Amino acid sequence: MDIFKIFCNKYKVDNKTKKIISDLIKFHDRELSMKNSKIYDFYRKFNMDNIELLFSLKRADILSQNLKYVDRLDNLNELENKYISVRDRYKNINYSGSDIVKLGFNGKIIGIILDDIKRNIICGNLDNDKELINKYVIKNYMGRYL
Repeated sequence: MDIFKIFCNKYKVDNKTKKIISDLIKFHDRELSMKNSKIYDFYRKFNMDNIELLFSLKRADILSQNLKYVDRLDNLNELENKYISVRDRYKNINYSGSDIVKLGFNGKIIGIILDDIKRNIICGNLDNDKELINKYVIKNYMGRYL
């Protein structure tokens, strides 16, 4: 990472590019899980819009190694499909902080509730339906925070 920082300073790399590449360097060797909850946690640290870049880097890393490791590509393709599927489900969540505000909540609890909702949808514990989500929020948060 230090080499990359020197490179960025020398060639005046913009902050957006710096962040993307720094994340790729940081996460390229990380072991990835197939569990939805772990994928959700991973996406809280890594920009999900760059997931294809990460898998391209991981693929290149495998291909640059000894050919006896090429079978790792099968697992990598399966992982990539899973991570893209979770990202797409996340992006299609039909609920926002304003929906929580309409139920009467305000402040920091909105982010906590929204995170809980998204995690539960991604993990398959809650359907992506506003009416069902509202019932979930009322049941699990109304008495404690309002």
